[in-house]
Amino acid sequence: MGRKKELMKHKNESLDLAARRLKVLGHATRLLILEALRSGEKSVTELEELVGGSQSNISQHLRLMRDHDILTARKNGNHVYYSVSDRGVFGIVDAVKKVFCRT
Repeated sequence: MGRKKELMKHKNESLDLAARRLKVLGHATRLLILEALRSGEKSVTELEELVGGSQSNISQHLRLMRDHDILTARKNGNHVYYSVSDRGVFGIVDAVKKVFCRT
């Protein structure tokens, strides 16, 4: 494979990954979770109180974001604490808010 084709393949793979992660971020509950995690790690119970919704629903959103390497989880006893794995994601959240949340 030529160098140019190799670069294009890598670029396409990078864009595919970006598109998958953006798709994961395209849900209001997930954006609220990220906003709640902006100040640091939180347990599922804390996120449930801050975001609203059931523990089951919040856990599903957390699992999806963890599966896409947006969040990391740390277990301490019976509690699981979540944090953002790459704080650069807040640039995306801020851009979304700037463009779509003008209030």
